[in-house]
Amino acid sequence: MAKHRSTTPHNRPAGLSALTAVVAVVATFLAITSGLFVPSTATAGSVLKWNFHPTHTATKTVQATATTTIRPPEPTATVTATATVPGPTQTVTATAPAAAPTVNATQTPAASLRFPGDPGVGQMYVGESVGGGDPSAREQRWGATEGAYRSYFQWNQNTKIEARAARDLAAGRIPFISFHTGSLRWTQIADGSQDGVLRDLMARLAALKGPVWLTMDHEPYDDQATKGTATDFGNANKHLMSMIPANVALVPILQTAPFDPTVGGSQNIAAWYPAGSYTFIGLDTYNHRYFYPAPGNKWRDPSTVLSVVDLVRQQLGKPDVPIAIAEFGVRTDPAAPGKAAQWLRDFVAQAKTMNIPGVCYFDSGLNVNDHGTP
Repeated sequence: MAKHRSTTPHNRPAGLSALTAVVAVVATFLAITSGLFVPSTATAGSVLKWNFHPTHTATKTVQATATTTIRPPEPTATVTATATVPGPTQTVTATAPAAAPTVNATQTPAASLRFPGDPGVGQMYVGESVGGGDPSAREQRWGATEGAYRSYFQWNQNTKIEARAARDLAAGRIPFISFHTGSLRWTQIADGSQDGVLRDLMARLAALKGPVWLTMDHEPYDDQATKGTATDFGNANKHLMSMIPANVALVPILQTAPFDPTVGGSQNIAAWYPAGSYTFIGLDTYNHRYFYPAPGNKWRDPSTVLSVVDLVRQQLGKPDVPIAIAEFGVRTDPAAPGKAAQWLRDFVAQAKTMNIPGVCYFDSGLNVNDHGTP
């Protein structure tokens, strides 16, 4: 699972009690990708969701013409079925999305998508990571599907990664998956010596019927002594970009504390994200917490926490680069339990205005080093 450190102030807090407040307020959006997601109706108080439907066989009787064009309901797609007609009628059978009552043979992806799983400008997935790895019980309780789900794996766990991504796609979630490279140095990724494992992973993900967001060695800043420099990390991701399939977005994720001046950071992040090393980028950031009285651990409002997004864009010289918040969280104030819930509402609402394609709440006690409990 996620690797976390005990010596730096950017370790992740978690907090189960506040997340349901987000669900009641914020609409979660799932993008239409390759025609595989179709909308369902959201009830009052639930999250707007998009559901993934597997294909089924549909039969359509076509009159005596060679080519028939059928336009299914939203999401719109043009479908063509061709038959040689020896008599007055001909029956043509093809596969179609379960929600579409007509034949579906091919579908043109939306030209406006910036990357696999793009929710669209001004839209955002809201998801999380939970202890145990399965959010389905919460979704059943809420009557809503999470927009994205964060998962964490070790090196060469390709079968498990494939299964997790397939599970999330089938449930209607964007799989947002990190894998750790173990004892390997980033130069060993960049030089191609590990391509057997990596190409196997890419082939497995390419075979899936939907988008995947993929991350190598998230929060790498503290790994420099054992894995290499920022330049090495960037070169490793450039090599991954050379083999990324069309349905996968590569999303390198940095922890923000070393770079965020609101918590004492002073480093420039640009060396970690060289051109050609990502599809878009991710950040992990938290509101500082009550249970770990260390310097800099102070309450920060959502605007302050999210200010690092604009700083990173400025340092990269890319004001329009999409930046996902791969982990965020806040602790409940024992003296004011509703304060954290309101913070979450405000955080998600503000993030949606900042070209942030997704936010994932880290709600797990695994590898948490701030001396608190979820």
